[in-house]
Amino acid sequence: DTQVEALRQFKKIYGHTRVSQRKSANLELAKWVKKVREKYKRVLRGFNVPTLSEERITQLNEIGFVWIVRSANFNVNFDQHLADLLEFQREHGHTRVPHVYPKNPKLGRWCHHIKLSYKKLEQGEKPMLKLKQEHIDKLNEINFQWKIRFLVATNKDENQDNFYVQLEKLKAFKEIHGHCNIKKHCNTDDDNLACWV
Repeated sequence: DTQVEALRQFKKIYGHTRVSQRKSANLELAKWVKKVREKYKRVLRGFNVPTLSEERITQLNEIGFVWIVRSANFNVNFDQHLADLLEFQREHGHTRVPHVYPKNPKLGRWCHHIKLSYKKLEQGEKPMLKLKQEHIDKLNEINFQWKIRFLVATNKDENQDNFYVQLEKLKAFKEIHGHCNIKKHCNTDDDNLACWV
């Protein structure tokens, strides 16, 4: 019950029950919360878990305990990131957010993880994010670029499109590094960009 009380106090201070294990001040509480969530998953699978009684579950529900953090956060974050992506699209005319995007680093990482998760789904593997069909549909509605391939263009329009794609990448690189001296060994995206430059 001391941990339940500590969780109540945590919620009063922070307004939520998602205790981070990264903050050492709440490390014991974070470990306890993690164990409770693991026990709850076992309960959901039909196992008898005596250390997580109905009474304890009710107690935690009354506090507003978030039992399954990833899926709850992903849906909230999905809507927020989608709004940010729409803003990016309005500003730039496309949805090709650079992986490293100084103006909104979280958006760049999120788009990257969405693409990786989608690729894993296509390959029949477990994705890193719980990407549902409704998420895929919403992204398709705004012409989200799931894959960016830099192919040799066969006509003038394709060359022009590729030029602007590479130019955006070069601008993002310069914002991050302060120069345009791209070395081929940085990573695969920079390899393509280095060849283009």
